[in-house]
Amino acid sequence: MALVGVMTFGGPPVLAQSPHAAASSGSASLTTEDRALSNAPVTWPATWRPGSVIQVWFEDAGQDFQDMVWAAFESWADARIPLTVVPAESISDANVLVMESPHPLDRSPRLGQTTIRGHGKTIETAVIRFSRIDRHGQPIPRGIRSRTALHEVGHVLGLGHGAQDRIMHMAARADMVTLGDLVDLGRLYRGQFTDVSEGPAPLQSVPFRP
Repeated sequence: MALVGVMTFGGPPVLAQSPHAAASSGSASLTTEDRALSNAPVTWPATWRPGSVIQVWFEDAGQDFQDMVWAAFESWADARIPLTVVPAESISDANVLVMESPHPLDRSPRLGQTTIRGHGKTIETAVIRFSRIDRHGQPIPRGIRSRTALHEVGHVLGLGHGAQDRIMHMAARADMVTLGDLVDLGRLYRGQFTDVSEGPAPLQSVPFRP
């Protein structure tokens, strides 16, 4: 069994063994995605309810990719927001579904896309889709895939697109979560973004474009 991160954003990450580190069967994918997308789009600025446990399930994703996404979650831990991130014990428990596609997401340059659903200003579910190849059929280098994972996890936590120097910029060139990203996320959970004119762009269905 592989080690995966079980992380409380209010403290240091710890490690636990997950019996579900391997990819799940394809037959469950649509059921989980339909459930995750059944809620209405949230109203920005939106956050997970304080104290929420984000339960992540991987669909059609290799172990190396899963490790990359867990590392992305850990990179946001210094924001010290009141959430816990764990691997879902079963597909029915998951409120975040992470999917890796062997095909381009569409004809655009996007390499990842996150869809958020919930009620009002409260996030309840999210689906992240990643592509293994670009629109020209070429494998996406690991460094760019890692950057995409950092960016999409930021969306899952509630951030929209940020300033040019941040990993949350729509065409990010940063290779890590920056101090500005962490400050934005902390402010979001302290209720300091009051309208769409300040802070990151409103969160909708948001693609990453390298």
